Amino acid sequence: MNVTRRASAEWVIPTPLVVVVVVAGLVLRAWCLHGRLGTLDSDEAGVGLIARHLLHGEFRAFFWGQHYGGTAGAFLEAAVFGVVGSSVIALKSVQIVLAAGAAVLVWLVGRRTVGEGAARLAALLFWIAPASYVWWSTKDRLFYWPGVVLGLVIVLCALRLAERPTRWADAAVMGVAAGLGWWATPQILYYVVPVGLWLLAFHRRTLRWLPVVVVGAVLGAAPWLASNLQNGFWSFDLPAQPVHMGYAGHLSVLVHRSLPLAYGLRVAYSERWLFPGAVVVYLLVVLLTVVGGVRPSRPVLLVVTAAVLFPFIYAISPFTWFAGEARYVLFAAPFLVLLLGRVFTAHRWIALGALGLAIAGTVARLSAMRPYVEPYAPDVQPPVALGPLVEDLEAGHHTRVFTDYWIAYRLSFQTRERIIATPVVASRYVPYDQKVRSSPHPAWVFVAGSKALDSFRAALQQRNINASESHPGGFVVLVPDRNVRPEELPAGALP
Repeated sequence: MNVTRRASAEWVIPTPLVVVVVVAGLVLRAWCLHGRLGTLDSDEAGVGLIARHLLHGEFRAFFWGQHYGGTAGAFLEAAVFGVVGSSVIALKSVQIVLAAGAAVLVWLVGRRTVGEGAARLAALLFWIAPASYVWWSTKDRLFYWPGVVLGLVIVLCALRLAERPTRWADAAVMGVAAGLGWWATPQILYYVVPVGLWLLAFHRRTLRWLPVVVVGAVLGAAPWLASNLQNGFWSFDLPAQPVHMGYAGHLSVLVHRSLPLAYGLRVAYSERWLFPGAVVVYLLVVLLTVVGGVRPSRPVLLVVTAAVLFPFIYAISPFTWFAGEARYVLFAAPFLVLLLGRVFTAHRWIALGALGLAIAGTVARLSAMRPYVEPYAPDVQPPVALGPLVEDLEAGHHTRVFTDYWIAYRLSFQTRERIIATPVVASRYVPYDQKVRSSPHPAWVFVAGSKALDSFRAALQQRNINASESHPGGFVVLVPDRNVRPEELPAGALP
């Protein structure tokens, strides 16, 4: 029986309840933003700085210091900055809007595949759970949420094109989305591969628009192509990873660590199970996901194909050794919730129970996550507030700073670059590094209590270098009487 026809007999979440759950998702994100979970980190600050520089005409195809991770998403932040100015809340709000857009796209894809009832439930589950993804939607990581949105646009266009093969505009949008997605992240393949196979198997008439798709993809990927043609296709020269494992090892990480996180049954970063017996619930939810793919209609087969192919594409990436908050499974989450929605809408009490448990679980896991996602530096946790540090530096006219990576770009972004800070290790932006190095008396910022602090003082003393010292708000600021560069000091003396 065709699922989309059968879905009309299934329970459909009423619109007032949809509104309530949407508001609940917004409240959860507001909770994240106004607590310690919402603290800006230097990766996010780097995105904000890229967006700010875009407004001043500086374009770079990739995130600072790397040859992958395209800056397509930074144009959204730049547009927002151009209207309301650059700020932490403006930066983070873009990701929340993208997450909301992704949830709407899950619903639109679901209506054409699993039916209205399952589509509504899937979109709402995607919006409110798991905790790590709710929190992740308040973190600007440049290409994750744009990648999900562009991928779902590809899927939606494929479904629309299958319904009416004469819709050349859908083919064009699909191509542009695929090109932009490839520029943003190679993880767009999680969507492109199953869509291509599905169209080839069931809707070959749409292949007449392949030239349109290709042209659109080339246009969308133009910045990626230009940068790689000029630099010997450096995007394929991936950085060495700290953990090396084979194909089977990556699959093992997915099954034992990342998927339980994506289903909300492990706590992000600590990776502890949420409650005793959670592993049994995990196995049950995986089984229900599989059941959601039973007896698929042709449209549902697209969702099933994407879900089945995901692990095999996932295991190819050298980055997926990292589980953390299950960031790499985010791209599969739309397909997983659509299949679960197909099962949970069998009865309204099951659907209501799923929503209630999802919200309760997200609240519990967000609380459990807090100790693991606060700002950090090499050996001691820095204060959340930078205000006292900024006041101290500006009062002393110390506008060039050496410090730890996780402080540097936060400091530069939040002072609107009145203070330029560069990391002593893993510097991403050469112009900042040059400005600090050329300063006559750059300041050095440490977190109070850092083991490196005594080593730094000792290193200065050995070199007969005097330094002023202040202690603003949990930080220590030292200003040597001459320019001291990181390479002059032993590794243990660096912040």
